[in-house]
Amino acid sequence: MCTVMSGPDSSPITATTLLRYSVTATDVQTVRQQLNAADKCDDQMIRQFVQATGGDLTTAIKRIQATLTWRAQVHPETMTCTACQQLPKSHYMHLVGYDLIDRPVMYSCLEMVTNRSIEDNRRHMISCFEQCVQAMPPGVGQWVWVSDFKGFGLSDCDPRLAKVFLDLSAAHYPERLGLFIVVDAPWIFNTLWRAISPLVDPFTKQKIKFLSYDVSKRYPQGKTLAPALSQVFDPELTSWLLAELAENRDKRVGPNKVCFIMHVSPPSGVGQVLASSGHNSVPQSTALACRA
Repeated sequence: MCTVMSGPDSSPITATTLLRYSVTATDVQTVRQQLNAADKCDDQMIRQFVQATGGDLTTAIKRIQATLTWRAQVHPETMTCTACQQLPKSHYMHLVGYDLIDRPVMYSCLEMVTNRSIEDNRRHMISCFEQCVQAMPPGVGQWVWVSDFKGFGLSDCDPRLAKVFLDLSAAHYPERLGLFIVVDAPWIFNTLWRAISPLVDPFTKQKIKFLSYDVSKRYPQGKTLAPALSQVFDPELTSWLLAELAENRDKRVGPNKVCFIMHVSPPSGVGQVLASSGHNSVPQSTALACRA
């Protein structure tokens, strides 16, 4: 195991599923009996809400009904990022593969973002969340988010975007976040963390890990970075992430890259890389079609 930077939780990073509450089959059946037969709510969705409420089935039912109403009004499953459709360089957050326990993995990089509109980012976030849910194989209910903080500046200290994520997650995607890996957070991030920390559930804080980008000539994959990533991802996806992190710090390459949009399907193997965004070492996957 590899120790991470000091952060919300300083325990070693591992590919494990943290559960707030162990949901039983009886819990699922009890909740389903209170829902309409026509409601589009699978067992995994019920489990997520029951976990989030710590087994309070009455509250879980109310929250599920609120989310079903929201989904009927908003149709998040078909939502696309209109900003990225108009300008592909608007955002840089997308589904890239699976971790060692088959959880979908998202990667984002602030250095590559040109659009910081709260509403546009909310739409892009929902689109990514929905892709992750669609890509989950049976029995998997969480995703992993690798957030590269290269490019984080004063303009990113606005807590409203972080609040959008927290509100969306709590209201409509509870317990979906399995692990949030923050890479290369600068000292100025402490300003944002102080603002949002009181809003973050203590259990969720256990899922937030900070890693240094400690790549150097002596340690071309980082003294601690690569070992830490390899605790969660297989060698192929670890290599992809290291190459992606390096590219997005290369001014000859990074400015020419755009976020890719995909159609997804469940993985055929753990740690699978979904698609290439320009890394010669990453094979093309039959799991999706991507656009650069």
